Amino acid sequence: MEKLDIPPHEMYEDMQHAFREQDKYDFLAISDGSVINSYMKKNVVDWNNRYSYNQLKNKDSLIMFLVDIFRSLFLSNCIDKNIDNVLSSIEEMFTDHYYNPMHSRLKYLIDDVGIFFTKLPITKAFHTYNKKYRITKRLYAPPTFNEVRHILNLAQV
Repeated sequence: MEKLDIPPHEMYEDMQHAFREQDKYDFLAISDGSVINSYMKKNVVDWNNRYSYNQLKNKDSLIMFLVDIFRSLFLSNCIDKNIDNVLSSIEEMFTDHYYNPMHSRLKYLIDDVGIFFTKLPITKAFHTYNKKYRITKRLYAPPTFNEVRHILNLAQV
């Protein structure tokens, strides 16, 4: 067998690249072989996580439907007067969907609403939440996505 004349420093460089420890942000390597520095990679990954979170929270059609209803009540300046009528209508739609999930009025209004496994007393949950956070007494801030989500969580408990 012939002995190969490979200088040791070249061999060391090849081994260094071959056995390099895998960085968890290595998927951000540029096509020409250079890699974005670690600080930039972490910022890109953090931005991507925040973007994903913001996209997910806007995909829940039921909560967005309720936010729009509350916003219209708020903008018409009658949230404290008409809230009981509106909440009882919403609760009636929820009850109808609980008993007949495929052909309910709620399914007609919101295509991707799932099946309800419990009844949701949203009127009681709203008044419980309103006692603490005074949603109906606000002048310039309608209920947000997270507040409506909290109200639905209270209704489930």
